Amino acid sequence: MRIHTLQVLNFLDEMKMSEKRRSREWERVEANLSRQTTLRMLSSIQIASKALSYHDSLSSKQVCSCLRSLGFAYTQRAALKSELRILKTLEYRLPRSPLVYSETLLKSVVSVCSNVDFNVIWEHTLMFLDIVFLHHEQVVKFTNRKKNTGISSEKIADIERVKADWMLLGGGTVTAAAQCVLTMDQAEVFYRGFSSECFIFHQKIDHMLSAVLCFILLMAGRTF
Repeated sequence: MRIHTLQVLNFLDEMKMSEKRRSREWERVEANLSRQTTLRMLSSIQIASKALSYHDSLSSKQVCSCLRSLGFAYTQRAALKSELRILKTLEYRLPRSPLVYSETLLKSVVSVCSNVDFNVIWEHTLMFLDIVFLHHEQVVKFTNRKKNTGISSEKIADIERVKADWMLLGGGTVTAAAQCVLTMDQAEVFYRGFSSECFIFHQKIDHMLSAVLCFILLMAGRTF
């Protein structure tokens, strides 16, 4: 909204008009911006929901329904235009999320594994991602525990790479969730299918999988 307001202000400054007319125009713009604030806020939430998980994201219909309940009568077309306006302002640059990778990697295995309840795996994946994000530093240390011979520049670089590798984190949480939910035979089929569909080295996935499970078991031990 700040960017949009500045754009309007710059536009009015460039227009040749009297101060009285400029004041009237600004009052009109201010009223319009005030009405659009709620719409822009909901559009931002909608975009954020799509960035996290398109499967569970807010639709334009849901946004309009929420707006109506708040006393604002906007059409789905208006909601879509608002969403596009925000995306254009951001130059379509959205931050990446490991949740996107987790969802994509899990869906890539659906065709390979049959008789598997992927909804349960997804629920565990979400829970594991929450835990990993709350304790990101500790999980990364678990991932690099075999290299804990000393603090070196090479080791620090490895840790930073693991922190920034969202696909590795997504793959690790998905496989960890599958290990907890599936039987041994199902988990083996799942892991084989996952490895063939996803271009991640087995050793890296194994390290992240072990780190996630070890840390969760450690946390579970502390709570009992």
